[in-house]
Amino acid sequence: MMSSITGSNERPRIPVGFIVILACLVLVSACGFDSSEDASPSPTPIASMSSGEIEVTEINLGTGSALVWGSGSYGVVLVHGAIYDAASWTAQAEAIATGGLAVVAVEHATADDTRAAMDYLRRTFGTTAVALVGASAGTGPVLSAATDQSPGSSPVVDLVIILAGSGNVENLKVPSVLFIAAEGDSGAASSAQRMLEATSGDPDDLLIVPGSAHAQALFKQPEGETVLAAIQTRLAERQSILTSEP
Repeated sequence: MMSSITGSNERPRIPVGFIVILACLVLVSACGFDSSEDASPSPTPIASMSSGEIEVTEINLGTGSALVWGSGSYGVVLVHGAIYDAASWTAQAEAIATGGLAVVAVEHATADDTRAAMDYLRRTFGTTAVALVGASAGTGPVLSAATDQSPGSSPVVDLVIILAGSGNVENLKVPSVLFIAAEGDSGAASSAQRMLEATSGDPDDLLIVPGSAHAQALFKQPEGETVLAAIQTRLAERQSILTSEP
């Protein structure tokens, strides 16, 4: 058995391990640690841009988590492709939010999460119209949420943007669409053309850029600037039209 040895003029020595444990307990107490799980869906800020202008907030939608940037009566829901996540939209979301829009990127690319994000925008910012942006595998959830809306539902889907996706758009009835793909991404390019013909047929609603990058991978290529600019321009147009309507 190990014992402490103390001289007549020496105070008892406190074991180093005890000091470490005590320091940890004080730190935990000071931080207000609570072992119970927080079930509240209230937004929790997790990071900020270096400029301090736009804060990104992580929220619980009830169906899954999501990231939120900006605020505004016009909202944007971003639905990522199969190998991506909500954070993969960060650069694009920040750029879009600077235009005075509320942007939500869902973590789970599902129709339920897309609808939950729309409802969050309505409840939090009073959003009345949204744009749904789907990349590749995110196309299905976006088209489902856009075509399943009941009359009078809010917010209304005002714009659908598809990045290198494919799906049935015969029942898609929205004021504006924009289909984007790279010319070397042959399957996506032909799908974009087919979807255009099945909806508006307006050549302004189709953007085919050089290269062969697929969906969100376009943003890592020089063509990404053109793609983002086209998305921002269309969003600004729709926002302007809605705010000018009586």
